[in-house]
Amino acid sequence: MNPWWPRSLSAGTALVSALTLAACGTAAPAPEPPSTTTAPSATPPGEVEVVSETQLAALLREAPGHLRVVNFWAMWCPPCVKELSGLGQFAEEHPEVELVLVNLDLPGAHGRIPRFLEQRGVGGARVVALDSRDPATAMHQMSPDWPDAIPVTWIIRADGTVAARYARAVTPEELSARIAP
Repeated sequence: MNPWWPRSLSAGTALVSALTLAACGTAAPAPEPPSTTTAPSATPPGEVEVVSETQLAALLREAPGHLRVVNFWAMWCPPCVKELSGLGQFAEEHPEVELVLVNLDLPGAHGRIPRFLEQRGVGGARVVALDSRDPATAMHQMSPDWPDAIPVTWIIRADGTVAARYARAVTPEELSARIAP
């Protein structure tokens, strides 16, 4: 028997339990109008940026200089998967807004992300995977008000402040209305 099996199983069980707790979405004041600055280009198709907790925390704190929509998701999460194509549609309709898809699957699943997104027609996004054996704890350390549920979407203003947080699936129409001047 593999010595990692019981620990991996309990970590996976804890992750699933922690991330599937119900939470209500809340929204902050309206974001600033889209800047005239073009958002950075998306991750090339088939590529995923694997980042540490420190690197993800820095990404979430930085002032991007343009609007950024950050979506936290996992391949095992049905509401996350359902919302992905809409997020891809939003990215196509709003090239001035950077879409960052932060995957919270365990590290062993990261290699499957590109094909998973391709099969769902999701492009135009920066794809980031958190390299953590305990994503729920990592997210709580980065954001003490983390809702213990995914999908989660943040709209980040050009100055780095969070304009809105949703602890539920969002639609492209909802995001478009939220960023409208």
